[in-house]
Amino acid sequence: MRILFWMLVCCAGLAQAVDRIGVLDNGLKYAIRHTDQPAGEVEFRLVVNAGEIDVADAGLEGGMHLIEHMAFRDTDAYPSGTLVPYLRTQGFRFGEHLNGWTSPSATQYQLAFPHGDAAGVGVGLRVLAGIAAGIRFDPATLDAERKIVAEELRSRQNNPWLRFWVQERALYQQGTGVESWSYGTPDSVAAMPADALRALYRRLYTPGRMAVVVAGDIDPGRVESQLRTQFAGLWPKIDGKQEQLRAPMPASTSLAYTVTLVDDGMNDWANLGLSFPRPDFSSAEGVRLSYTASLLKYALKQRLAQRGVDYQIDWRWRDDGQPILNFGYRLMPEFGKHYDRLDSRQQLLNLEGQLAAFVAQPLDDRTLAQLKREYIGTVVQWHANDRGRAKAEADLLALAALGQHPWSDSRTEMPELRKAVDSVDAKALSAMLADALARPRYLQFAYQSKYIKQLPDRDTVLGWYKDFKPGPQPAAFGDYAALAFPGPKAEPGKIVSVQRSGEIEALTLSNGVKVLLRPMLRGDGLVYFRFGAMGGQFQFGESQYAAALVAPSAIAGMTVALLPQSEIARIRLADGVSLATSVEQEWFGFYGSGLQSGLPTVLAELHHRFNRDPRKDRLGGWGRDELIKQDTPLNSMAKLLYQDMRNAAFPDDYRLQFANPRWYDDYQNGSLEQVVRQLYADPSRFTFGLVGDFDPDAIKPLLEKWLANLPRRDDVVPTTIAQVKAAAGGDVQETDTTRRNSYVRVEFNTRQSWSPAVIAQGWLLKTVLEERLRLKLRDEGGISYLPTVAYQLLPGSAQFAQLVVGFDVDPRQEGKAMDDVRSVFASLRETPVGTRDLETARRIVLREARAELDLPAMLCWRMLTNDAAGLPMSDVDAVYKAVDTVDAAALQDGARRWLSESGMTIGRLSPNPQI
Repeated sequence: MRILFWMLVCCAGLAQAVDRIGVLDNGLKYAIRHTDQPAGEVEFRLVVNAGEIDVADAGLEGGMHLIEHMAFRDTDAYPSGTLVPYLRTQGFRFGEHLNGWTSPSATQYQLAFPHGDAAGVGVGLRVLAGIAAGIRFDPATLDAERKIVAEELRSRQNNPWLRFWVQERALYQQGTGVESWSYGTPDSVAAMPADALRALYRRLYTPGRMAVVVAGDIDPGRVESQLRTQFAGLWPKIDGKQEQLRAPMPASTSLAYTVTLVDDGMNDWANLGLSFPRPDFSSAEGVRLSYTASLLKYALKQRLAQRGVDYQIDWRWRDDGQPILNFGYRLMPEFGKHYDRLDSRQQLLNLEGQLAAFVAQPLDDRTLAQLKREYIGTVVQWHANDRGRAKAEADLLALAALGQHPWSDSRTEMPELRKAVDSVDAKALSAMLADALARPRYLQFAYQSKYIKQLPDRDTVLGWYKDFKPGPQPAAFGDYAALAFPGPKAEPGKIVSVQRSGEIEALTLSNGVKVLLRPMLRGDGLVYFRFGAMGGQFQFGESQYAAALVAPSAIAGMTVALLPQSEIARIRLADGVSLATSVEQEWFGFYGSGLQSGLPTVLAELHHRFNRDPRKDRLGGWGRDELIKQDTPLNSMAKLLYQDMRNAAFPDDYRLQFANPRWYDDYQNGSLEQVVRQLYADPSRFTFGLVGDFDPDAIKPLLEKWLANLPRRDDVVPTTIAQVKAAAGGDVQETDTTRRNSYVRVEFNTRQSWSPAVIAQGWLLKTVLEERLRLKLRDEGGISYLPTVAYQLLPGSAQFAQLVVGFDVDPRQEGKAMDDVRSVFASLRETPVGTRDLETARRIVLREARAELDLPAMLCWRMLTNDAAGLPMSDVDAVYKAVDTVDAAALQDGARRWLSESGMTIGRLSPNPQI
């Protein structure tokens, strides 16, 4: 989370006028903010400025993580496992609305309550107060939770990316005195005495280390009064100096370096980190510098992209709040000669040379002005997708409480941002980077063992730097002028019909394009759009299916009006809009968001995509090389999910065997162009949906100029999608002896027609299943960390429905776990769900439904989906209404269809021998 906000904006500004920010006499800090979205919802955070690096006792490594687990299991406020069952009756989904996480330096708890009245706020504060000062360590309850934590740790040990992240965190801590920390092991967690954990909890969970955050549709003054009443008496008043936030750690005085091996199939990778001063968000100058650093990051990203090098550039944070600008890039040391790539040394020093050139050659005024405009566009996009909502504001306030973000007001942020960015000059950017380059680096290399002969040690890397001298570099930027799409390719068309259905205005354009307009006057000027048609990859036959599989990247990366995607991205950002492509199983189209003023850019891009000249505008992607070959290395998880289970479940339907190596062999040159032409062929199949803060009268001339004249291809083929062939089911297993735990995935693949009632049954079944599996496998058995359930139902003629259960499990308990899971499936098919369970599930689903309807992007998607499926276009809440009508008998009937054993495929990934 901290990466996201620094990466995009590092936003500043004063706290909102209605915010309540303060400190109780016992030292506990709090921040309270009103938001309008989602209506009625409220988010709570408890931030504890203590994590695993504060444990100190080697026998308690991982103790803070175990304490975090006990916070949901056993407190004075909700003892002996009563918290989660109670919150479910209030509409909570465990993990989504109630969660916690422990980092090396902090522990956070998240609670999202469905209503912000006095009663709802009171419950939320009571939960947090129990965690802050009332966690109990009953031996029996603690022993039950140890099993769950042990299973989580085994799952983490199977995750190579998580191991890589832990190594990266340790890299940042080199030379700080807190390098030695860990999340513990299953054995160490099992051995921690309850008394020692209790003492650790009392030592580190003190009010001076804590902050309570409340954000949502609330009255801040009333919440402040409730908070003071709830928390003021939990600890005695502190006399004298209160505890402060974590002090800065010692700066690294030389190269911090680590090199490691990663699992085969992962990319060889490098991370180069530059340290920046810890920001002082309490001063106006510190806030201004945070904007400058964020603009610098964007400018560097664009500069390196001009050089044709793909770097992932983002902000990382050291545990004391020091920001690190990280440049991540792929290494290919052994493949270098074949692919004309540089080796590790040359790649690293080439990056250093590019950074040195940026310092030596400040940006010209025109380039800097354009970069500023594009950077502000990234902030607009962030506002469109996050700012102002309760969750985002609570997360920001939590970071501010840790001293890692300024107090930021979403309502006045853009004027403050523009003012600060306007004042930045090119010399300031160069000077800031020069200061960072003068400090020691953080460097991480990761290699696959089968491709590297000798790992470079620290002395070797220091030798590279000793011999490095930046040579002559080209100008910091080439031609970086403002860009725009050309004018339309044809004369404007017309709006030929207008109808109204409720709040939605439906237009038909002269070429058959349908338009659905749904204004929502919110005052933010943001709009959300979708433009697409039914008929994605599933419409293509076997001879073209290989090309259909690579079409998504081909379309996403294609040139438009001869402009490459790097320049198209700049045009979008300069006008504050986003546009993404999507080629799904039964849908093809585009979606995005932005300011109403940026809609001409969106419509111009769509226009030129449909008017593409294949002789000039080339497709993107890698074509055939994106497909899996017989010798493509797949890790055991990917092989199980995408090959073994697909082949077992759908031996007779090629469309669901997307990872079959046959497609590489079947790929035909020229077939990709045919697939793309077919997708774009007939604009009359397409619908443009627009939801948000816009003026319909201002939009209509743009529709006539850019969309009503889209051409229809003469060689168009009618779109037909056959039903998915019946699933065969089966039982498959991959054996991986390197794993510490097993993973089981159960798929129910069935054919069902799209309807609100069927979707409602699937949604409710998912919710009931999640709770029963959590109780059976996690709380009662302690053999699985977090069982998950997902479902989907395609809205077209394929009639493909899928419900998926996945869970990790102690390898010694695989048999028992499957017996338990099968018994849960059988109970839903054979016995109606009780009234209380059904009402609890209904409350959870309706809460999620209300949240969807509050999101303009989801509203736009539902509007188009319902229209494509033949429902009234204004009936966007049809699915949610159906949830209210599903009774126990209907849910049991749904379970018999959704959980049909004839369509069940079981996949196991296990260290145990092949079953």
